[in-house]
Amino acid sequence: MSSTGIAYFNAARAEINDRIKLRDQIILSFIVSSGAVIGLAIGDVGNKGETIALIIPYLALGTAVLVATHNMAISRLGSYFQELAPAINQCRLEGFIEPEEKFIEIKPWDTSETYIKHGKRSSLYRMYAQLIIFFMPSLFSLGVGWEKFKFPFTFPTDIHSMLWIWGLIATVVSGVYLIYIHFNRKKIIEQMES
Repeated sequence: MSSTGIAYFNAARAEINDRIKLRDQIILSFIVSSGAVIGLAIGDVGNKGETIALIIPYLALGTAVLVATHNMAISRLGSYFQELAPAINQCRLEGFIEPEEKFIEIKPWDTSETYIKHGKRSSLYRMYAQLIIFFMPSLFSLGVGWEKFKFPFTFPTDIHSMLWIWGLIATVVSGVYLIYIHFNRKKIIEQMES
C-alpha cells in the first residue's frame, strides 16, 4: 500500500506542476491578447476601435474561469497530500530508515506547517494580483467603449451598447468568481490546519 501512496503522491505532484504551468500560460496569453486588442483599439481600425476594445471583458471572463479552475484543483490536490502522508511515512519506515534512527514525520510541502502558516496570505495576494490583471484591461476597454455607449439602446441595431453592457457584466462576474474561488481555497487551507 505504501508504494501505491508514493505513486499517487508523485502523480498528484506532477499534476500540480502541470496546472501551475498552464495557469501561468493562460494568464500570460490574456495579457498578450489584451495588449494586442488595446493596440488595435487605439489604432482605431476602420473606426471601430471602441467596439474592438470590448472584446477584452469577455477574454477576461474566460481566462478568470480557467485560472480559477486550476487554482481550485491545485488546492484540492494539496489537500489530498494529507491523505497520502501516512502511506508515505509507512514506506519510509519499511525501507529507508535504519532501526537506530529516530523516525521523523516529513510532510509534503502542501501540508507542511510553513505552507499552512503562509497559505492564506499568499492565496489572498494571488487573488489581488489576478483581479488587477483581469480588471485593468477590462475597465480600460469599457472606458474606451463608453464613448459610443447609448442608454436606452435599441436592439438589434445598437450592438456596441449591448456589447458594453455584457462586457461590464462579464467583468463583474470574472471578479466575483475569482473572489469566490479565493474563499474556497482559504477554506481548504483552514481545513488543512485542523
